[in-house]
Amino acid sequence: MIGSIVVAVLLFLLFGTSVFSWGRIKEPFVTFFYNRVKWHTSIDRNEYLRISKMLKRYVPYFTALSANGKAKFINRLKHIQEEKAFVGREGLQVTEEMKLLISAAIAQITFGLDDYLLLKYDRFFLYPDIYHSTIMGADLKGGTSTTNTISFSWRHLKEGFDVPDDKVNLALHEVAHAMKLSVLKGQDFDKRFAAYLDQWFEVGRKEFARMKQNKRSFLRRYARRNKHEFFAVCMEHFFEAPEAFQAELPDVFNHFCVLLRQNPLNKLGDYEFTESFVEEVNQQKELLPIPFIVRKTIKYDSWHWSLSIWFFGFLGGGIVFLGNWDNFGASNSELFTFLSLVAISGGLAQIRSLVLSGFMNWIAYIFYILLGFTPFFASIFLLLNMFTPMTQEVEKYQITHVVAGVNQYVLTLEEGAYEHWALVRTVSSYKYDQQRLSQEGIGPPSHIQLTLAKGIMGWKTFEKSELIFSEKDELTALPAR
Repeated sequence: MIGSIVVAVLLFLLFGTSVFSWGRIKEPFVTFFYNRVKWHTSIDRNEYLRISKMLKRYVPYFTALSANGKAKFINRLKHIQEEKAFVGREGLQVTEEMKLLISAAIAQITFGLDDYLLLKYDRFFLYPDIYHSTIMGADLKGGTSTTNTISFSWRHLKEGFDVPDDKVNLALHEVAHAMKLSVLKGQDFDKRFAAYLDQWFEVGRKEFARMKQNKRSFLRRYARRNKHEFFAVCMEHFFEAPEAFQAELPDVFNHFCVLLRQNPLNKLGDYEFTESFVEEVNQQKELLPIPFIVRKTIKYDSWHWSLSIWFFGFLGGGIVFLGNWDNFGASNSELFTFLSLVAISGGLAQIRSLVLSGFMNWIAYIFYILLGFTPFFASIFLLLNMFTPMTQEVEKYQITHVVAGVNQYVLTLEEGAYEHWALVRTVSSYKYDQQRLSQEGIGPPSHIQLTLAKGIMGWKTFEKSELIFSEKDELTALPAR
């Protein structure tokens, strides 16, 4: 009976009835699944449909997405809105429509990237129309600061969405500036985007040079002002006229696809940047080849784990290493060998990630290895050896010579034992002054007994020593330290 009911329900969902169409039955389930189950967007169905309706009205990019793509876009849009403050200026009241269009521009540009929140820019100023910038000393339609704000003329921002194919979109233009500035300032950007930014500018350099010479170009003339405007104008053309862009400037377009990890011509595939597209481009010998995989870079990072190692190695590591070295029983040659191995192995292992990536030059890298990496990891190995004793050894040596110092005596042991390790051969005169001991009828010590621990790294560390004043009667042994 239950099996029959299940079969009937499945047939109904698959084929529908004369009253209900499959689309009407399917849509609520699909919306719920992608919105709440897959993307975990914290809005109900009515809110989802309201946002979707507004986006379909203004953003053709959104309209072409699949159900999954639409849910992903809305999910990112909501996260973007939660991270931003929208402030009206000159009496302008901020509306949901304004918030949505600005957030949609960010979501659209970053749709193929991993990091999409553009966290460096968290305040958006909206003016009714063209506004005067006291910093620039000019009247502007929009502007992106080097700190954390982007300003828009609402009239011109709206016009960019009202006419979606004129290759002019103020929101896309200013967000492009913000993305590039985020990279240059080393704050909150997508690592693969940053890794390919220089390469894209190199590809576009030829067209930019042509524009600077007032030669005809597919791109509008504003792009020739500087390379920053060139990039922002390319962003507008990339989304509003992708077919013409690829036809006129195929290399610039194709490498822009690599940069943003999306292909606006792939409308049936949620604009995915695919391997088949890469293969198709690379089969055309007249075009510059493009990569499918872009390795992340740390070139533009303002802070990186290597800087932490440098800081703690130079300060903390040096203090720990030097402050505890007396307790570490190694000769100068062993010390040199150990530090050399740390420096060489660490230096070779990190050349690619730190130097070849462009994050450090060779001079900085050498200082990093010698003053940061080596003392940092040497101190870690030292502390690990000190605090993880594996075995304990007791050694006894004859004292052949005693040299009096300030508040201490330095002993010379038979056969030059531990000549390099002064700590185990040093006796405090405060407690064991020879004169005081001789007055009590006890002669100078003849032997010293050392208790040493061998740590997990195989190095000896000093624990304690005892002076033996009579070889015949070891009951007179007294602690030396």
